[in-house]
Amino acid sequence: MLLKYVGSEGNSSSALYLKQGLEIGKGSVRNYLRRAVDAVLSLFHDIVFWPDADECVEIINRIHAFNHFPKCVGAIDGTHLGLEVKLELDGEEYFTRKQSYAIAATVVCNDHKRIHYINVGWPGSVYDQRVFQNLVIYRNPGVYFSDLEYLLGDSAYTPSPLMVPAYKKVGKNIGSWTNLL
Repeated sequence: MLLKYVGSEGNSSSALYLKQGLEIGKGSVRNYLRRAVDAVLSLFHDIVFWPDADECVEIINRIHAFNHFPKCVGAIDGTHLGLEVKLELDGEEYFTRKQSYAIAATVVCNDHKRIHYINVGWPGSVYDQRVFQNLVIYRNPGVYFSDLEYLLGDSAYTPSPLMVPAYKKVGKNIGSWTNLL
């Protein structure tokens, strides 16, 4: 039922739709969904956690060997989790630059795509850098990073001791008509 719910959009995720063929009431659907979500959330801290010092060394060594970034412990990026409609309370704050309503999420993962940190809940209009500056990993770097360790990010992030962002390559003759031909 939970998989059917999270894989549905609009009315097809309603309790009335989900109960079809199961011979249970809408209230039971809601109870089952709540129990399933609670079970999944109870596993969160067993699955998503910051690597310990030994694992950080392994990650650093792998990234340095394959990508030549010394002391890098992972990559960070922000994304949007789309909302179907504008929220009633402060809905305009959730309107993104892509002309839709969303909640901002920030994810940190290692080179094997294992998630080590996730933050969800900022309005979609908030930029990745602002979210990053308010994360516990940024505000308490000594707990998460050893000497000279950092994350790689895209150009949405500002360079800092904890962040090495990508740079935007500016080509020759930008704005020139010859580039369009």
